[in-house]
Amino acid sequence: IKPYYGVTIMSEISSNHENGFIADSSFIVGNNYSKGNGFYPNYYNASGFYYGTPFFGGLSIGFDFRLISTLYLSMDFGLGIKVIRYKYLEWYDNEDYREILEGMPIQSRNLLYTNAQLSLRYDFSFGKKSKKE
Repeated sequence: IKPYYGVTIMSEISSNHENGFIADSSFIVGNNYSKGNGFYPNYYNASGFYYGTPFFGGLSIGFDFRLISTLYLSMDFGLGIKVIRYKYLEWYDNEDYREILEGMPIQSRNLLYTNAQLSLRYDFSFGKKSKKE
């Protein structure tokens, strides 16, 4: 049994989801926005608009269990944080949300998460094996 720890630090350079709609408060990027409540002509729409993830990091600890000489079972648990940049906007059907969105400030939100991982690892070598004499 071998204990280990891991540190993850990442940042997003570019995204295909920039200006994508964020579904409600779940911060899942999609292609649709939420329809709000109201009476015509005051029917409004609301959505968050994704602008990036400048930081994604985590810490994990785990153990490797040797099953056979080169096959290991790994288990680890971790905690992490993800910082998301977005703009939130509510608008009426007769308004152009893209135009209004330009003047809105970019906000940040910290999302905390936990994870658990169970995996198999097989170690092999590409080099020559040396003969012991």
